[in-house]
Amino acid sequence: MAYQKYLSSIYASFNLQETVHHYKERNSSIQVTLLDSKRAFDTVDHIGLKIKINDLGIDGNLWKLLDHMYRDLKSCVRCNNVTSRFFSLERGVRQGSALSAKLYLIYINDLIDILSTSGKGAVMLDLNVGCPVQADDIALISPTFSGMQCMIDICYNYSVKWKFEFSPSKSQVLIFSKRTETYRDLKLNTDIIPVCNSVKHVGIILDARFNSTERTLAACRTIRSVCMSIIRMGVHPSLLNPITCSKIIVQLCYSKGLYGCKLWNNLTKHELLLLERTHRYVCKYVQGLPRLTRTDKCTSLLGWIPIESIININKLLFFGRLCNMPSKHLPKNVLMSRLLVYYHKCTENNFGFVNDVIQIMQKYDLVGHIEKLISTSYFPKQKQWKSIVKNRVYEYEENILKQHLDSDNDFEYFKHIHNSIEPHRAWTILRQYPSLNFQAKFIISLCALVRPSEPDAELLLCHKCGFSMATQLCTF
Repeated sequence: MAYQKYLSSIYASFNLQETVHHYKERNSSIQVTLLDSKRAFDTVDHIGLKIKINDLGIDGNLWKLLDHMYRDLKSCVRCNNVTSRFFSLERGVRQGSALSAKLYLIYINDLIDILSTSGKGAVMLDLNVGCPVQADDIALISPTFSGMQCMIDICYNYSVKWKFEFSPSKSQVLIFSKRTETYRDLKLNTDIIPVCNSVKHVGIILDARFNSTERTLAACRTIRSVCMSIIRMGVHPSLLNPITCSKIIVQLCYSKGLYGCKLWNNLTKHELLLLERTHRYVCKYVQGLPRLTRTDKCTSLLGWIPIESIININKLLFFGRLCNMPSKHLPKNVLMSRLLVYYHKCTENNFGFVNDVIQIMQKYDLVGHIEKLISTSYFPKQKQWKSIVKNRVYEYEENILKQHLDSDNDFEYFKHIHNSIEPHRAWTILRQYPSLNFQAKFIISLCALVRPSEPDAELLLCHKCGFSMATQLCTF
């Protein structure tokens, strides 16, 4: 699934999760086995690899080049300026080589074909979705234990034939079922594969009980810890413009903490609250504001939208990439199958990515694009879709902000000072005049803290000037 054009590890997880949800909607049990390959890239047999390459019909100069690359290889170990004797290498692809991943895919491609044609894996309508593979991360999906054991045996026999190993202790089984029944042990040769309630697949946490709280807490911890690490390294509001700080932190913290958020679905209100608190905490820290500062003012002063909207943007952009993917790829076919099931109301309940995306599109009035996709197969190109999504989401959040400003008395002055989701002028002016750092922070602190209900609120900025505070802040 990975190391190919249009594809990455997130698509392997998409195929797996949508398959599980497909069976969940039908109240069916399903088993997922994640097989761990021992030192996958280091155990590729050179003779076996050349046989695979030859079977693909590769010949001529390309064959000579590949044959020469993996003939009579020798290596040594160097430590403390002491070099060992050279020894022969008969296994493993070159570390760091751009070609190594492709060669590994060639090496295990026949295994995927055998699993797909075995008839033991899961199916979605007319699609065979029983073995989503991401390089050395092999996932097996089957609705029956006998089918799953057969697929595991196929993998074991293939590994014996082609001289590599799977680790039974590091492999894991997930059982998605509402029924209370006795489950049989699944074995890799003679070793029992452990059954787990929660595992990581291509870096994304999967829970057999569909409990996503652990995943959400992990995301919050990651965002906070990475943010603190970056700030300790010098990306601090006292040294850099908060706009610059926010861009660095969003790029590093949120991309890591929200990894896989494209496939998060059915987040509870409690989980959204946990994420939003973390988001606001980072926003205050970036601007150097006190922890108890009113948060709904802080985010708009920096031009940030709620973290729920950030997640929604990620989901919609991922949906756009799926729609623009060539039809020969499995993730595109899985998406279209799930859309058809949803619109034809084939099940009473709908779960998973497609159900979530449709609800998000209804929220932002984008459903017409799905209807056009189903009826005409047309969908905007990725660049155009990105512009449509961001404009619609920010327009929605602007309307929410204006409603909030008009309905809350605490915003009586604030709405005259700053009433849009964009960085405050104090921060933008600071880009041109870094020496005004103290003055800019003072203005932002006043914007975030002042409320008209407080005594002498008009006089907090200057007790001698006759202008209102709102006028003074607006003319900064």
